[in-house]
Amino acid sequence: MIIDKDKKTARLFAGSYLPDGWELLGVVKMEQPHREGALVRTQSGMFVQFNAGVLRMLPQREVIDCLERLNTLSGAMEDIARTAAKGSGAK
Repeated sequence: MIIDKDKKTARLFAGSYLPDGWELLGVVKMEQPHREGALVRTQSGMFVQFNAGVLRMLPQREVIDCLERLNTLSGAMEDIARTAAKGSGAK
C-alpha cells in the first residue's frame, strides 16, 4: 500500500461529493489487486477508498502504519530543511 497526501488528485477520484464529517486524506494505491483511489476517513474513523461514490474497505492497521511512516518521514524532512536553513543563514 502506498499513500500520497495529494488532495488535488484525491479530489479527482472522490468526485465533488463527500459526506459531512468525512475527511479527504490523499490517494491510496494498492498493489494486489491493483487499484487506486481517494483515501478518506469516515465520520466514524474508518479508512476507506472512495471512488466517485463507491466505497471499498481498506485494511485499517495497514493504513494506520502507512500514515504513521508518512508522518515520521514528513517530520524528518522538516527537521532536515530547518537544519539546512540554519546552516545557510536563511530564516
